Amino acid sequence: MTTAADIQMLVDGFGALGALAVALVLVSRKGRTTVQNVLMLVFGLAGLFYACRALARATGVEGFGLVSLILACALPLGALLLAENLLRRHAPLPIKLIIAGGTVLGLVAAILAGSGLERAFSLALYVPLALALVLGLILFRDRSTLAPMENAALDSYGRALLATGLLALTDFGLISPFGLSALGMLGLAYAAAAGPAPRAAGLTHSRNWRWPPRPPSC
Repeated sequence: MTTAADIQMLVDGFGALGALAVALVLVSRKGRTTVQNVLMLVFGLAGLFYACRALARATGVEGFGLVSLILACALPLGALLLAENLLRRHAPLPIKLIIAGGTVLGLVAAILAGSGLERAFSLALYVPLALALVLGLILFRDRSTLAPMENAALDSYGRALLATGLLALTDFGLISPFGLSALGMLGLAYAAAAGPAPRAAGLTHSRNWRWPPRPPSC
């Protein structure tokens, strides 16, 4: 096994541990908000993705490559759900269709391509593009109705998502000989754990406010 492959396994292993640790903390939390449920989903998927990719490198079992691709294709959909809940607004329909359609096509393509990691993972090039769409939604969607600290939290997630998207390019052999997107995921975990704790709209004077805020009921 080459040095690059060893480094890849270590980076992915640390990414898996960090993401799964956040997911486990959220699993054990009672009375989770909708946003916390989505965060639990996102970090759970990401942790399993990096764990499967590390196992594919370590064991040579190609089935782990197929599972990692399936999980990678689902990540942008989780990121979109997170952005919608943080913004407390639905994403425009074209963005929903692109990300949901890309997820479905990615899953079908992964199954048809077989379980070869290198061959199949090249089909997931849409993932950083989908993450860029979610980032654009966070940056350019109208946030005038959100509290200042809610906007600060969104900015924190946006920076982490930008880093993750840029580092995801290295997963396809660009810039770096090994993938570094797990480092961006660790940054997203840090944003979730250490981000601002804004008061939910309408609860400014309450001592029982929660973060992340519950989305408004219809």
